[in-house]
Amino acid sequence: MATLFENILDELDEMAEEAFNVPLSGGKCVVNGELLRTKLEELRVNLPMEMKTASEICAERDKIIERSKKEYDAKLAAAESKAQYLLDNDRITKEAKKRADELIKAAEDEAARLRAAACKFVDENMSDAEARLDESIKSVRQVRAKIAKMNEKK
Repeated sequence: MATLFENILDELDEMAEEAFNVPLSGGKCVVNGELLRTKLEELRVNLPMEMKTASEICAERDKIIERSKKEYDAKLAAAESKAQYLLDNDRITKEAKKRADELIKAAEDEAARLRAAACKFVDENMSDAEARLDESIKSVRQVRAKIAKMNEKK
């Protein structure tokens, strides 16, 4: 799925490809200056949106990590509460201690699993965003190089 940013770059590339060659000018060509400026302005406007998307992914990651921590704290508190209850009632103290340790371990394991899943989710999304931004920057550089080349030939 191409982003708006990539579509604009494709349009600029198409403009360069379809430009009218000026005879006897050493390869110089004519492009619609107004359309070129419009497309470049669209790039300037949309680049912050791509950055905003990356920021939103980071914010979502932080929310997931915070939820994971809260779930971990709640499970840990429940396990500690259960352990204290069992100890206070002095019923099969060894079994209560064992069960409390199991609950704490399960809570820690679950929190670790949630934390790992959150980190993986964020990493995958950040990697994807990074790749798209790298591709977009590469395309911008290519278009700028073509434009510079066209200006050199004048």
